[in-house]
Amino acid sequence: MVSGYQFLDMLLDLHEKKFEHPREQLIILVHWTFLARNFIILKDNEYKQVIDDINKKKSVDISQFRHSLITFEFRKILNWKKTEKNSIDIDYFRENLIIHVEQSFHNENFVIQFETDEHNRLLLEMPINNHINEKDGKSNINDLYNNNTNRMELYCNHFINLPDEILVLILNKLNTVDVFNVFNINNRLDNILCDDIFTNTLTLFISSSNDIIEPPDNKLIDRFCLQILPKIHHKIKWLNLESSSMKRILLATPYPYLHGIRLYSINGQMATHLFNNRYSLFESLKTQITSIMILLNDEHRLIEKHLVTRVFIYILNMFNLHYLNFRTSFVYDEQVSLNDLLHRQQIFSQTLNELHINVETFNDCIYLLDGRLNKLHTLYIHVSNIHSDRLINHKVNC
Repeated sequence: MVSGYQFLDMLLDLHEKKFEHPREQLIILVHWTFLARNFIILKDNEYKQVIDDINKKKSVDISQFRHSLITFEFRKILNWKKTEKNSIDIDYFRENLIIHVEQSFHNENFVIQFETDEHNRLLLEMPINNHINEKDGKSNINDLYNNNTNRMELYCNHFINLPDEILVLILNKLNTVDVFNVFNINNRLDNILCDDIFTNTLTLFISSSNDIIEPPDNKLIDRFCLQILPKIHHKIKWLNLESSSMKRILLATPYPYLHGIRLYSINGQMATHLFNNRYSLFESLKTQITSIMILLNDEHRLIEKHLVTRVFIYILNMFNLHYLNFRTSFVYDEQVSLNDLLHRQQIFSQTLNELHINVETFNDCIYLLDGRLNKLHTLYIHVSNIHSDRLINHKVNC
């Protein structure tokens, strides 16, 4: 691990070029940014504004682009002593992951900026100051992209030489898929990634800003199933999965300490097969899973009422759950209905403590509270039709 002073020395050339080549510095800002004595973070639209002004030969006031961040204090960071002046800030600004480091040595500040895409996924780039043509003070970015292999190797060298504390901060801002993209690079990174903070809960899909679930591509699923999950399976306690990759992930390795699962993009027919079949994917896990969150979703048609209710009953019967969050994705989908006597007779649990559910009528709510869920103490319920012809039988401790 490099020391704090070694790390600053590594960046010294770029500090000194700040005022010599301001045009270059702004271009460098797109990838890595190290600024002496000024904390300047340019958002995407601000960067374009600055470049436009420079191209038009206008003066640029960069002070308007200052942004404040939440400060995190560390006792051991880049070999510094803990003082009031030593701090690290980290956060997302639209499509950029920013780290701002302040330390008392010569009162210098510097900023590290990692470019990300629209999903805040880290784009592995490298510092580009070495590719600047200093003879005429202009930059040739095209040369940088001609050798992808070389660029990635140089970037990774800078990335993996960051202190553990900064690496943890960076990785903790990313989703599971992106975090484990750096798995198997070296032993030090693997040891960091095997920490409970990254392995307790795995979300093996990508969620866009408008909540659309995107499965990882097949090559990435192959890597998880063959290389990653078998190495960390004993540390996984919760899995967030989507329908297309769920089977491969659940069959990839045993999960001895898995106790919770969240399922997305599951249609009614798939859910019926999952939870009402002795050859179910969950057969070997049914005695250890105590928490389930499931979102039923069919993009092509409304989920039928009887399917929704059956899946709810099957889940209660298969597992000894303490927690269940059972929803359909659209308000106009059919909800759980217990008007059928046969359905009511099948609902029973002596372990369920907390339930989140959408039901059709107020009668359904009353049926759930008549003692058949005798350990239930917390109920979050959405009732589509508030009308009841029954009196509640108080046999539950809600």
